[in-house]
Amino acid sequence: MAHERFDMPASFGPSTIPPMTTVAGAKAVICSFETEPDALAALLPRQLQPGEPAVVSVAAIHYPATDYMGGRGYNEIVVSLAARHGVGSDALNAGFACVLWVDQFGALAAGREFQGLPKLMGRIDIHQAAEHATFGCAEYDAELLRASVTDLTPMSEDKLDAIRKAGTAVPTFGWKYIASPMGEPDADYVTVNYTRWSYDRAWTGAGTAEFLRPSFTDAPYGAKVAAALADLPVLRWRRAFVGEGTVIIDRTMTRRLPG
Repeated sequence: MAHERFDMPASFGPSTIPPMTTVAGAKAVICSFETEPDALAALLPRQLQPGEPAVVSVAAIHYPATDYMGGRGYNEIVVSLAARHGVGSDALNAGFACVLWVDQFGALAAGREFQGLPKLMGRIDIHQAAEHATFGCAEYDAELLRASVTDLTPMSEDKLDAIRKAGTAVPTFGWKYIASPMGEPDADYVTVNYTRWSYDRAWTGAGTAEFLRPSFTDAPYGAKVAAALADLPVLRWRRAFVGEGTVIIDRTMTRRLPG
């Protein structure tokens, strides 16, 4: 039996956020690197183990228009850690979204409570030219991260078809953690969320990202996050990815995982 969904403030009736959002013309720029499994494990909730290989992905996404914000668009930066839930044939491998920055409050409210996605506000810049792309994020005037992709090369149609098939249902772990004034948390469990990408065009290139170390005064919310991510050892950078197409955010597939 389906239940009506309520978001805070819940006094005013059911949520206005739809079960599914389709965004055409979305753009993604993704840089990723391999790190030490133990360093990755330190940032994972207790229900997850590091994935193999231990990969950190830093993705900037531009959503030009969304239904749940009255047609307005927004930018988002997602830092994901390769993770695994469960063991053996029951194991699920996905990226754990340890932090997301968005530049619109509606985007923050849409995923934070229901999906367990730890969103913060940030000032985000994303730029793409013929042969390179850059993105960055700041809190107030304090820079938190910067990334760039150079030597962009169009992806062949065969490889693009393989990406399209792999992107039919991309899982992402969230973590719903709600502190309690009584000590034990009111909620402490992992979620899995799904998006579906269909890329029209894509490129690969040489990508890097750098997390900076602003002071607490300059970035009260993001300073400790950026510092912890800056401490992750970079063993090697992987090929970066840039893509344009349609993305579906399917909230009907969000699930609470055991453990």
